[in-house]
Amino acid sequence: DTVFVGTWGGGSFRSTDGGSTWMKLDEEHTFSPTCIEAWSADPAIVYACDRTSPLIHRSTDGGTTWREITDGLPSVDLGRMGLCISPVDTDVVYGVLDAARDEGGFFRSTDRGESWEKRSDHAPGGDYYNEIFCDPADVDRVYSMDTWMQVTTDGGETFEPVGETHKHVDNHALWINPNDSNHLRAGCDGGVYETFDRGATWIYFENLPIMQFYRATVDTSEPFYFIYGGTQDNATLGGPTRTRNRAG
Repeated sequence: DTVFVGTWGGGSFRSTDGGSTWMKLDEEHTFSPTCIEAWSADPAIVYACDRTSPLIHRSTDGGTTWREITDGLPSVDLGRMGLCISPVDTDVVYGVLDAARDEGGFFRSTDRGESWEKRSDHAPGGDYYNEIFCDPADVDRVYSMDTWMQVTTDGGETFEPVGETHKHVDNHALWINPNDSNHLRAGCDGGVYETFDRGATWIYFENLPIMQFYRATVDTSEPFYFIYGGTQDNATLGGPTRTRNRAG
């Protein structure tokens, strides 16, 4: 029932009744989180990334008050960040961030966000990516959303492609089965895909009408006119508005 929301220009909010009512958090420090991470077993500890003056903020009272964390993070201007808490060891928090002067990269904290260590230069880019997801069974395995999805098995020192044979690219979201970490569902520019072998093979959910169209037009075909549209990443498609075929 505890939900956290970050708003653009309006600060952060918390609900303790599943969203029926909301309370604004930390009136003294109004910041606009691009991401909020909390561990369900201990929702008192919350992490947030600030959009307006990019820093990692940490709360130990459920978001009522926040404190900026700087130990181990670049001292230059920071860009968009992504965070994830390891379900295996909640003392371990990972972060991926952009920074000026090429000082961004992949960071890890082993003391619940109090201090950070840079593990590598891996940073897909905050303008479109910088989303990471921790494996529920392996503290060192973290997935990074990117044009081609990446994974580390050594806590961020090295990354390698997950594997996307017969799968669309441009990844933005990932669900990992908490009971079977070989089972993943990925959300990308091409739709939703599922794998039961950590990316060796993928299944496409082609029954979901979620393709992104930019333009649409019609022709004068008879008896049923056609609709055409330009789609995200997948060229131009067209089809009839009706058909005499019983199967559609």
